[in-house]
Amino acid sequence: METPVYKRLGETIRRRINEGVYPLGSQLPTELEMVNEFNVSRMTVSKGLTELIEAGIIKRIRGKGTFVCSQKFEAIDSKSEIPVIKCILPGAIYEQSFASNALLQGVCAELKNTPYQTGIAFCGNEDEILAELGKAESDNCAGYILWPRESKRFCEAVGKLQAAGFPLILLDSFFPEYQGEFIGTDNFAGAETAVDCLVAHGHRRIGYLTLTPDRSSLAERLAGFIAASTRHCLTFDPRLVEVIPNDPQLPTEKIPAHRSEFLREAFKRMLALPEAERPTALFTSHDFIAIELFRIAAETGVKIPGQLSLIGFDNIDCSGWLPVPLTTVAHDFAGMGRLAARLMVSGFGRNRELPPLPEGTAPRYRVRPTLIERKSVRTLSQP
Repeated sequence: METPVYKRLGETIRRRINEGVYPLGSQLPTELEMVNEFNVSRMTVSKGLTELIEAGIIKRIRGKGTFVCSQKFEAIDSKSEIPVIKCILPGAIYEQSFASNALLQGVCAELKNTPYQTGIAFCGNEDEILAELGKAESDNCAGYILWPRESKRFCEAVGKLQAAGFPLILLDSFFPEYQGEFIGTDNFAGAETAVDCLVAHGHRRIGYLTLTPDRSSLAERLAGFIAASTRHCLTFDPRLVEVIPNDPQLPTEKIPAHRSEFLREAFKRMLALPEAERPTALFTSHDFIAIELFRIAAETGVKIPGQLSLIGFDNIDCSGWLPVPLTTVAHDFAGMGRLAARLMVSGFGRNRELPPLPEGTAPRYRVRPTLIERKSVRTLSQP
């Protein structure tokens, strides 16, 4: 029986996505353009795209178009003798995020013409991560690429693998005891770039809001903000730096409300400063903080960017679709994936001891992020 036309059209679009013709995050041609290209009815095009939407590969945004939001990767064959380089990534809500997809796209591209296959494990909690790490020998695994967890059990599991000479690479951040390979964003440079942008637009009173900098990535962003402010001879004002405190006793479901309330009070404190001392721009350690500030600013009648400019960090999926698209610092996750796979293939960690890293040493490999300029920064008129 011949495959229906709408299914053939859907498979063509899917193949183009997998081949990179339509990269992750890109906009697909309009339905009318597809009607003309494939010489089919609009109903056929719509039906073919609907299947891809239901599969979570593309999404429609009213008034804007249809966009690639995910890429499906084939599951590995557990009985195959081909060695596996496995990516262990945050599960649940992150499974179809741009970050995970971009990272996997980079790993797959780098391993395409090598004697390795890509393995993927989305883990929703620490127990699942530790279970995956315990399969190192049984899964024909040649190495792990993974996001770290800040816990004693995770550190011990990683330490045992390192002691056995098993190759692994941590991504994004690392813990003090870790002496192995690490690939992360150059968070210091990313924060500097954000401050440079604001200064170039005439801002001299710049505030910074961050989560508690108890991770290497957050500590680097804070250091980059301070360094760039010093380089531009901006007067350091501790009233313009707000740190959202951690509360380890707080139940997980109450953390968002806790952060929101703190941000609301921090915002009020800044607005209460004399006009000449208030910030004209804010830089945040994460996009989700900036997005919450959009809501708080609207509640208090402050217009962004008319009265206050705003820059985030991370370039999460929705940052470009806000009523005022957010200027933000974007990670190069695909570049991180390519570099991680390249290091694995080169056999960097096999049967050799790594020299201890001096305390405070920068990560071994850092990938420079990019500033994505959108609409949330206003140029101040010169006095």
